[in-house]
Amino acid sequence: MALDGIFLRHIKSEIESVALGARVSQIYQPNREELVFALRTMNGNKKLLMSARANSPRVNFCTTTPENPAQPPMFCMLLRKRIGGGKLVAVRQMDCDRVIFFDFECINELGDTVMITVVCEIMGMYSNVIVVNSDGVIIDSLKRVDMTMSSRRLVLPNIMYELPEPQEKLNIVETDVDEIAFKLRNLESEMPLNKALLRVIQGVSPVICREIEHKVMEGATNLIEGVLYDKLISELKTMKEIAENCSGQPCVIYREDGKPMDFSFMPISQYGGFAKIEYFDSFSGLLDAFYDARDTKERMRVKSQSLVKLLTNISERIARKLSKQQTELK
Repeated sequence: MALDGIFLRHIKSEIESVALGARVSQIYQPNREELVFALRTMNGNKKLLMSARANSPRVNFCTTTPENPAQPPMFCMLLRKRIGGGKLVAVRQMDCDRVIFFDFECINELGDTVMITVVCEIMGMYSNVIVVNSDGVIIDSLKRVDMTMSSRRLVLPNIMYELPEPQEKLNIVETDVDEIAFKLRNLESEMPLNKALLRVIQGVSPVICREIEHKVMEGATNLIEGVLYDKLISELKTMKEIAENCSGQPCVIYREDGKPMDFSFMPISQYGGFAKIEYFDSFSGLLDAFYDARDTKERMRVKSQSLVKLLTNISERIARKLSKQQTELK
């Protein structure tokens, strides 16, 4: 899916505009991979979802709270003790990557004001939510990573938090588009433009790279022609402006059968008439709707499979009984 660094930058902007200065009124852990922070803001109550699920990692405001267990998990109780009542004072992002930091000003057991940071790493199956103190020491995390799981980066209580290994890509917010285009032009002779874009630019998903290629190339095979190079510069400038100003348009791409297949921070035209585009008022609202629709379809698929299996077993059992009775009658 397309929750890339630029999309996350828009989410960060939404959260900052609404929740900076908000107090944490409650923390929930519906399951082992998700947290919900209930925030009391100047404009009412908000619920901030932090998900480390491999197939739907994200951070966004949510409108519904998943059903919570009767007994809160230990990690949830730890968060309530450390962060409950705390104030959200900053939201930061690692360059244009999929790592976002929430800084909470909290009161410890001694009555002192301390800073606690909740780090959300949106990285597919390696997604995690990590709680770090003001000295950079890990307090705990949703998913602990020990030596048996990774020899390069441990995520365990009482050790220093280390940032994910940075990708050697260019941050489009901080890099001149001519520099990006020059690097792309050198790579483009070796690979398709969309692959070159993915290799060079930080924070863009495959669907965005394909969209830029679709708009620039128009069936051409390379960027040698000056007009195509000018188009590339123009598209890069547009994307840079969107990233800098968080001025994107949240949209979901649906298949012809109505199934949601992707989402983006900019309009998508590469699928032509084979897909439908729906625009949303907010990036959080988009994620809520997208994953709710996808999860609903997945639950229906699982239930239908279970029903088919049940009916198949019943049919086979009846067939065996019928065969046995026919044999006895003979």
